[in-house]
Amino acid sequence: MIVACSIDRHFAELAGVMLYSLEKNGGVPDAEIYILSDGLRPSDKAMLQECTKRPLRFVDVEGDILSRISKLKTTSYWSRATYARLYLPELLAGQHRRMLYLDADTLVKKSLAPLFEMALQGKAVAAVPYDDPTRFNLSLSRGLAMPYFNAGVLLVDIDAWNARDYTGRITAMLKDRSFKFLDQDVLNVAAEGDFVLLADHWNARKGWDDYSDASIVHFIHAKPNTEECVHPEKATFLAYRRHTPWRKVRLRTKHDRRIRTLLLSVRKKWQRFSAAFRPSIFSKAD
Repeated sequence: MIVACSIDRHFAELAGVMLYSLEKNGGVPDAEIYILSDGLRPSDKAMLQECTKRPLRFVDVEGDILSRISKLKTTSYWSRATYARLYLPELLAGQHRRMLYLDADTLVKKSLAPLFEMALQGKAVAAVPYDDPTRFNLSLSRGLAMPYFNAGVLLVDIDAWNARDYTGRITAMLKDRSFKFLDQDVLNVAAEGDFVLLADHWNARKGWDDYSDASIVHFIHAKPNTEECVHPEKATFLAYRRHTPWRKVRLRTKHDRRIRTLLLSVRKKWQRFSAAFRPSIFSKAD
């Protein structure tokens, strides 16, 4: 069995706390943990390894994967690492049959063993649907009541995913169509009619009155390592963080987020500028 995550440096702290919670509460000591790494430094990887007793398996985003995602739309919320996770089933083909993908901004509070034991009924994906899918389906021109799942917790049958060539189909759709919720939208379109509905407690998002029944908590808006987060489980996150190398890191502010957004914008403009002028520079050199 596999538990996987895909991150860049910005989400390393969140991933570290998630890994600690997995080690503490996950109940799957034999699970192998894969981290798809976009730009993590050796020091980042070493800090993440301190959060769990079992060895982490890092797969760097480079080569073919990088070339396939480098031109896809990114935002301050949707990074290249978000897209990179779509390639995990391809990378893990033939090694394992089932993968549990967890976003970095999740906390494991109870055993994950039932997810690896449940029947997927021949489907490729299992996920937790939104109670009201209307706002998502409207922009996709789908039936408004059609089930639409959150992509932060995904149980994947690797063989079924690859047999249906979901990675190839998803990549093609991302290039040919515009999606409001990017990877989550395209996953729902690709897996339409081919996913199992999981109970809410496997992806407990904002709006729960009592998180004591949650197996996996998902911080989908303000993150628990920020000052603005008022989530009821922020205290649990901070308690777990004290057992990680990020124990003394200050909480991030809105100012930090604005700076990061600005830096991302500058980097994207520079990448477009470089791509536009590179051919002419080479031609002059010739």
